[in-house]
Amino acid sequence: MRLDRVQVAVRPRGILECLDLALLVCGRRPLGLLVAAAAGAVPMILLNRLIFAGTESDGALPLLGIVTALEMPWAAAPLTLYLGQVMFAERFTVSSLRHCLRAFGGALWPQFLFQTVFRGLAFLTCLGGPVWLALAFFMGPVIFLERGRWTATSSRCMALSQSEMDRIPLLLVLDALLLGIGWFVVAQMLGAFTSLWQGAALGKVLEAAIDPFAEDGEAALAAVAVFVSWQSQIAFWMAASAVTIVRFFTYLDARIRHEGWDVELKFRSPRTYAGLQPAARAAAGAVFVGLALAGGASAAPAAAKAAPAEPTASAPEDLAREALVKQKPPWYDADKDAFRPMVRVEPSVPRQRVDTSALAGIGAIAKWTMITILALLLAGAIWLVVRHGLDWRNDAGGERAPTATVLGAEALEALPEAARRHDGDLLAEAARLAAAGDHATAMVFFHGWQLVQLHGRGVIELARGKTNRRYAAEVAAAAPAISALFRRSNRLFEDALFGRLPVAAADFAQVWERREEFRQPAITEAAA
Repeated sequence: MRLDRVQVAVRPRGILECLDLALLVCGRRPLGLLVAAAAGAVPMILLNRLIFAGTESDGALPLLGIVTALEMPWAAAPLTLYLGQVMFAERFTVSSLRHCLRAFGGALWPQFLFQTVFRGLAFLTCLGGPVWLALAFFMGPVIFLERGRWTATSSRCMALSQSEMDRIPLLLVLDALLLGIGWFVVAQMLGAFTSLWQGAALGKVLEAAIDPFAEDGEAALAAVAVFVSWQSQIAFWMAASAVTIVRFFTYLDARIRHEGWDVELKFRSPRTYAGLQPAARAAAGAVFVGLALAGGASAAPAAAKAAPAEPTASAPEDLAREALVKQKPPWYDADKDAFRPMVRVEPSVPRQRVDTSALAGIGAIAKWTMITILALLLAGAIWLVVRHGLDWRNDAGGERAPTATVLGAEALEALPEAARRHDGDLLAEAARLAAAGDHATAMVFFHGWQLVQLHGRGVIELARGKTNRRYAAEVAAAAPAISALFRRSNRLFEDALFGRLPVAAADFAQVWERREEFRQPAITEAAA
């Protein structure tokens, strides 16, 4: 089937194939289908909100079911008309829209009579609803697409349904699954992704329905409140639109199965309504038989002498042939008065066999190359884990996030006042001040950072009242590798804080560039 052109290939399709065609159409015409579905669903959503939102009546749930059953054919009408147009046109134009509006106006009376009055009476009874769903399964497409006389609509619909009665139960089950699962899934998605709309969750409905202590009307009112919520209404009518699209293709398949020609909805074959007026056909048959018997004796001698005449075609067949010739459909051959096949079978070209025996060696080489690469990668990963451990550090240096050290109140009081009041990263603050040219203040923060690092690694013990000389002695005893660096940093810190002297950029850079030595694992190992 080419959705962008005209045709539906003449062959029977299964139910799953019809579902596949429906999904394909949704992918090809998403915007048009969405607008057509919204044209039918939005009025129903507003109507349900107007009638049932905030209701407290115990009988609202059965009434909601009947109203929804009556709304579904009307909501499906714009979508059915749109599908009938786009199946036989490359574009949906303004003239197509006018055609749909005229078709909708012309179908108002049969739609109201069959899909509202008779359908409503059927659903008011216990068994009438399922019977109506089976016998009137194709009522919507028959009304809006074939547009025959309204007196023959019920007979035409029943004829189609009876021809497909072996598949209609399965189609009803498919419709129920699409409607139920689609409504549930989309409603849950909308309920999960939005908090703007108010409405009870579906879990509350189920909980109220199975609560043995709930009163009789509580579960019903909760179900009504959920169903008429915005997210539930949108989800339900989206699922109903999917059911309409699938039903459209099952209708096309039913006509192809039992009428044997490409379906063009603008053309209504006289065979479509054959058998709908048995009384008229019986009268015409009686007249024909009477005339044949009356003129049989006199016509026999003449018939023996004269050449046999061609049988005269009946009036409906002449009208059908004339209509086909005028419309010039691509599937009709007017010269031969026969159907022209639309599926072009291309002659099969024998495939040239390629000798792949020469490629077997290349494939083996490629396979073992990949295995070797994977083995090397695995060995490298094992070596890294064994060499550095799972928490290995990059020995090449570079800026790394410092390990957070938790200081007690006494240790915090031992820091310089500027570092004690700063609630951020001391090293980052020192880098910022150094970049701004204030190397003296940067040295104060840098020295405070050194004390925190050494305290966290167990090299020194921060305590209020300790002097820098005592800290230097502890560093010399526990981590002699950085003892000289710490003493030089102490001198610059004391010059900046106590002597109020400026710190030269070169002197600051000498200790700043060696800051990574305070993070070396050897410091911790020596302290241990």
